Amino acid sequence: MPNPPANHIHGILFDKDGTLFDFHRTWSSVVTKAAALASGGDEGLGRVLLEAGGFDPATCRFQADSVIAAGHAGELAELWRGLGAVLPLDELRGRLDTLFAEEALISAVPVTDLRPLFERLIRLGLRLGIATNDSEASASATVKRYALKEFVEFVAGYDSGYGVKPGPGMALAFCEAVNLPPRHVAVVGDSGHDMAMGRSAEVRLCVGVLTGAGTMTSLASQADIVLPDISGLPELLGRQAGNVR
Repeated sequence: MPNPPANHIHGILFDKDGTLFDFHRTWSSVVTKAAALASGGDEGLGRVLLEAGGFDPATCRFQADSVIAAGHAGELAELWRGLGAVLPLDELRGRLDTLFAEEALISAVPVTDLRPLFERLIRLGLRLGIATNDSEASASATVKRYALKEFVEFVAGYDSGYGVKPGPGMALAFCEAVNLPPRHVAVVGDSGHDMAMGRSAEVRLCVGVLTGAGTMTSLASQADIVLPDISGLPELLGRQAGNVR
């Protein structure tokens, strides 16, 4: 699709994993532990669960827009329970949430030095938020660990009450929280779920990045612009940020 101008952007809503953090390097060990938990240590079942969720243990790569890469713990628990996971559904969902919040924070690999980048974006007059299909607690812990709290005005997860991606709820809640109409907001993410959230919320700009499970092929038809990573955002938005008609 033709690229619209990146002007008149006053807010950026970031996805978390695959956008702020390298998805493959951060989540390979985490989902392997999750599958071991769900399978009760049965390696064969664990492999089945991983592959069904969209992770290839042989290559340590994730399938674009798979349940593991783009979904939330509730969806993954339902999928795995249907394939023979040994824990009851509610317990499995809760333990996945806990494991993801703890282990992903330990193994997180930022795609760039986040604090200086966020400082640059704030100096451009941009309002910043994070919306993830991970839990709100996990996202908030990430903001705290990387000292981003003074920059991030909005944090939402799949359990925050705004709905889940690819629905528009989190994007619209961000717009309300920072008092911006969607036409002045950009959504930045690595998956089709992120782009669909932005489209359904009618934001001005949907920016795909290649630091997650998404590929140029999977993102090109859904994003307005695809960048290698988020470090290119100041250049993309810098000359136009702050200009409102």
